[in-house]
Order: sequence, then C-alpha cells, then structure tokens
Amino acid sequence: MEYVLSGVFAPVLGFSSFLIPFFQRKESNAVFVQDLDFNYRIVRFMRVDPENFLEVQYFPQAIVKTIGDKGILALRVGGDKVKIGDSDEIRDSIDANEIENDKFNFFKIDIYYFIGDKSKAINAIENAGRLFGNESIYKQWTKSEKDFANKVGDVKDLEMRNEKSIDEKIPDDVDKIIKILIENPKDKNWYGIWRDALRRYDYDHRLVDVAVWWLKRGDWGNATSGKLISHIFRAKMATRDLYEMTMDWLRMLMGHVYWPDVWIALFKKEIKEGKMNFEVIEIGFDYLNYRDKSTKRVGSNKWVRVWSSMFQKLPDNMELVKFAENAFSEYKDNDFFMRKVVLQIVRFSDMIYSESTGHLVNETREWLFNSEANNNVWCDLYCIFAKNWADAAIIDLGVEWLRSGEPNLKSWWKVWSVVTIVGHDYPSMWEIASEWLKRSDYTINTWPEIFIRVYDAVGIDDYTYSLAKEWVRAIGFEHHLRGEVIIRLNSRGKNI
Repeated sequence: MEYVLSGVFAPVLGFSSFLIPFFQRKESNAVFVQDLDFNYRIVRFMRVDPENFLEVQYFPQAIVKTIGDKGILALRVGGDKVKIGDSDEIRDSIDANEIENDKFNFFKIDIYYFIGDKSKAINAIENAGRLFGNESIYKQWTKSEKDFANKVGDVKDLEMRNEKSIDEKIPDDVDKIIKILIENPKDKNWYGIWRDALRRYDYDHRLVDVAVWWLKRGDWGNATSGKLISHIFRAKMATRDLYEMTMDWLRMLMGHVYWPDVWIALFKKEIKEGKMNFEVIEIGFDYLNYRDKSTKRVGSNKWVRVWSSMFQKLPDNMELVKFAENAFSEYKDNDFFMRKVVLQIVRFSDMIYSESTGHLVNETREWLFNSEANNNVWCDLYCIFAKNWADAAIIDLGVEWLRSGEPNLKSWWKVWSVVTIVGHDYPSMWEIASEWLKRSDYTINTWPEIFIRVYDAVGIDDYTYSLAKEWVRAIGFEHHLRGEVIIRLNSRGKNI
C-alpha cells in the first residue's frame, strides 16, 4: 500500500527541531506517520489525529513510500528552514555553522547525537543546563546526559533510549523519581509518573521545578505540555517563570488540544487572587476568534468552555455577546453551545443587554422554528421566548410541539404551563395534557403531578385510570404524591 508525503508536524512551534513527516493514502483523508527501525527504514504507518499536532506551513514534494522503504526525516533549523530527506540526505544537508549558531541548545544535543559528534553534544548539554533555575536539577540532568553521551556509539543507542519506557516499579523516594524523570524526558508515561509523585509527596516544589525544566526543553507540541501547565496552576504552585512561559504557550499554540485547560486554569488563578489581568482576557478573546488554516473554529465544546468561564466573571461584557453571535451559525447544532452560551445571553437579554442582543435573539427565534432539536435546551429557550416575546406564531409553535414533541422530557410540563398562561384562548390545553398522560412514560418524575392537575381540572378516562393504578403499584410507598394519586383513584368509587 502506498503512502504519499503530505506535510510535516512540529513538536515545538517556531523552534529548531526534528519534525514529524505525515502521509496520506489516495483513497482516504486519514493521516499517518512512519514507525522507523534503527536503520531508518519504515516498519509500519500509524494513523494519528492531526489535531494533536502542530502543522508546519511547508508543502513538500509528493514522495510515495511503502513499508520497507527508507524513511523520510524532516528537520527545521533556525525556526523556519525545513529540510526533508532520508537519514543520509539529512546528515549531508546539515551546515555545521548553522547548527553552531542556533540558539536552541536542546536541539543541538539531538542534532549532535544524530551526526555522531559526542564532544559537541556534551558542550550543548552544558549550555542547556545553564537554563535551569534549580541547581540540584541542573547537576542531576547534566550528569545523566553526559554519562549517556559518553556511552553513545551510534544512532541506535539514541533510538533505544528515546523509545525506552519507564515500566519498572517506581521507587518510593522522591529524589529517585526526580532522577528517573530527568533521565527519561521523552517517556510516554512521563506526565503520569510526575502527577502521581506530586500527589504522593505532598506537592513537593522540586517536582514543580522538574516540570518547568521539562517545559523549558521546548517540546510544547505534544499533550504533556498542556497537562503539566494546567495541573501546576490548579495546584496553585505556579512560579513567575512558568507564568511568563504559559503566556507564550497560549499565544503560540491556539490549536493545542489542552489550550482551554491551560487558559481556564490561569484565568481562575487570576480571579481567585483578585486580579483582572486584561492580557489574559485578550488572549481568551483571541482564542474565541481563532480559526485554523482551513478557516474552521476550534471544537465547539472547547470554545464554549473558554467563553463560559469568561461569562461567569464578565456577564456584562458586550464582546462576549458578539463572539456568540459570530459563532452561532457554526455551533447552533451543538446542545452544549445552545445551553451554556445562547440560553445564558437570551435569559438575561432584557436585564443586561437591552437592544444589543437583537441579532442573536432573532437568530435564536429562527432556530426554534427550524431546529430538529427535541430536548430540554429547546424547551428552556422556547419558554423564555414565550414569556418575553410571545406572539401567535410562538404560541402555535408551542402547541404543535406539545402535541408531537418528545413526551418524556422533564421540561414538557414547563412548556405546557407557559403556553397555557400566554395562550389563554386555547381551550384545548387540558386535552393536550390528557393526551400527554397516555403518550408519556408514567415513571418519569412529573407524571403524577400532571395526573393530579388533569384529574382535578377535567377528569380522566379509563385508560388513564389504569395507568395511574400501574404507577401506584410500581412506585415506592415513600413517594410524596402517592397518597394524593390514590385519593383521586378511590374517588371514582373503586378502591385500590
């Protein structure tokens, strides 16, 4: 099966680093990356979710590869220059002066290992170590890296080290765990081990230092960076260095899968400390406006989480209303968006926003008439419109829904009550309620209450009587309306 080179992903945005070539098949839109052996030949192609990576704006030649071929490597030098080729071609393309002048020392370590220059790798380790603010971590990390550099014979050793997993029993000693974390920065279980150690050792600040060290390595594109940052902020252990790094992370990685978690954790920290950092708010606004290269917004649930967090603290901010209006056409089929965003704005439109929400109110009204939604969100929005902006069309819509809509929603009776109040010229409302008792499941919470209301108003037929008897037999003795239902059933002259 043939795979065509389609582009490259980056583990770090804007920094020098090895990149991840990705491929596609002609008959599929799925995205694949290579799994290479120690000789850089393709063992298999693995399907990945492109949303978990950062895509580099680079358009390579359509190189075709199959399993067993020489793999494709990619390298970014100087933050933007991309090199593509097999392992030999990449080695031949490396400019020694270009690497020497590169400012990113962690990248230099990897590249010097790749070309087999141990002395320069050790020098890069020393330079990278100076970035650490914690002296003990600096010494531990540089010793571990230098020991490894002295043992490296070829690229195979590096590959074996990077693929190694920390699967042995984790020691019951925080210093040993820190050593393991420093020696295995690329381990797939790194975050889980760090998180468990942080809880086990009562949030030891040295573990936070290790996390900051890991982030300073620049490997921001994978999920671990977002998990680490949000966890530290939620634990209220963020340092000034981490705060500044996080602001950069947020600006650079709007498409990151954990972006909402990081921003919300930072925003809540600011609010709890009595701050209203407008720079953080502006970054949140940028996210609400963000579109990827395909002009799509972020996933609706992620967008809503950020918007809702701001709305709770800034309910009178008109920018949030405008963002909701702009997003309505794309997210209107998402229940989470309609409940957490639209419902909140429409509910308070008269009290807070006045005429400024007219456009969103009109769009929501149109949605009520055209949507296929048959759920509690629809009911709640309908009730607001019926109470505040009732007209003949709105009342007719409510009556039609009561006759044919989902009968087992907890909000059915709410819609019935509102329509009865605003549409008092509809004598058929009790007939609709009587029919509802037969259409609905008598085990839902509102059934006995509506039964009592209907019985007292217009009476019941034999079929509804039999349903009520079944309800009494099925329900527990402790139900607060059981006695009221029995009284009404017995009043027909038939004791049960």
